[in-house]
Parts: sequence; C-alpha cells; structure tokens
Amino acid sequence: MRTDKLAIAYQGSFHLAANLIRARRRPDSAGGPADGNDRPTPLPVRKDTLMDDLVRFLRDRNMADNHAYAEVAHRFGGDALLDSHLPMIDLIDLLATQYEAMDPADARHAGLAYALKMLAQSYAEHPDYRPEWRP
Repeated sequence: MRTDKLAIAYQGSFHLAANLIRARRRPDSAGGPADGNDRPTPLPVRKDTLMDDLVRFLRDRNMADNHAYAEVAHRFGGDALLDSHLPMIDLIDLLATQYEAMDPADARHAGLAYALKMLAQSYAEHPDYRPEWRP
C-alpha cells in the first residue's frame, strides 16, 4: 500500500512539472504567439544571487533526498518510509518554484524568502550550506 503512495507521490511531482512546462508554452499566456510576438517574454532577472543560490541548494538537497527515499523504498519496501517525507519534499520544492516565479515587489516575497531560509537550516551541517543563508 505504501509503495503505491510512493508511486503516486512521484507521479504527482512529474505532473506538476509537466503542467508548469505546458503553462510556459501555452499560446494564450502572456508573451506567447497569440499576442503577435513570436518570442516568449523573458523571465524577470533576479538580482538576489544569494537567494538564487539558496533555492538551487534546496532543490539539490530535495533531489538527493528523493533519490535516497527511492533507494530505501526499492530495498526495503514502501513500509520503510514515513508517509510525510515525500510530500514535504514536494512542498518545499513548490515553495522554491513559487519564490522563483514571484515578482520581488510582491508583499509575500520577503516572507517566502525567510521561510526558505528557515527550511534550509535543516541542512546546516551540509558542506555546501553557507552561513549567510541563516535568517
């Protein structure tokens, strides 16, 4: 039963990524071919490289955790995993995606940046973690 949940969690991650890609390519979205512009509108350039590095770090750790959990499930079965781990990793990745897509002028931007810094603290012992990422 838990192996089925693991498969559903991975499918959910895949479908989320596929939907994000489709949304970027959709002709009716801003900057698409429907507005007479053949080139897609470039994403806004972020000037906060420190936060960009933190988001990249979190994504790398999430990917490593996903692979580790998949290996555990493969060796010991889905019962070896806690039900909350994979959805939590997906939710952290969703927050990172929302941060990247959010306009820096958005009132929620600073709060989301703080939340990502707090979540990254769980990896403070990792050799790639930077002290300047602490909230």
